[in-house]
Amino acid sequence: MKSKWGLYLWVILAGFLAGFLISLLRGLATSGGPKKGAFVRLEMAQLEKALRDYKMKCGQFPSGASSNVLQALFGDNSKKIRFLFVQSRQTNSHGLLIDRWKTPYDIQILGQTNFIIRSAGPNRILGDKDDIISDSGSNHPKP
Repeated sequence: MKSKWGLYLWVILAGFLAGFLISLLRGLATSGGPKKGAFVRLEMAQLEKALRDYKMKCGQFPSGASSNVLQALFGDNSKKIRFLFVQSRQTNSHGLLIDRWKTPYDIQILGQTNFIIRSAGPNRILGDKDDIISDSGSNHPKP
């Protein structure tokens, strides 16, 4: 009698597991993979770390437009230190770091204490409500 209930329990658990796996695979197939926003937040965290490391080693944040900031993080700086390591598929033909929607990140250095990193988000238009924003003053990306 005991083995019969154990078998039923295993069949039920296997059914739940199969259902979970099927729904997970179906979700991945229809959404094009894991949520892009989560990857963008991870990339923004890497950018934040690179900027903070740069400031610690060089005494200040890099200056200029996003392209200048990125070049400094990629090693074009007075110390010749590379602070940011990315794969070539994450940059566009101009060497700018791009988000999962193939739009360049916007990096603004605000004095020597804060910075803002923006992704244009799914609609690829910078400056509207679907942007993903990381503000160094707030310590976390905003959806």
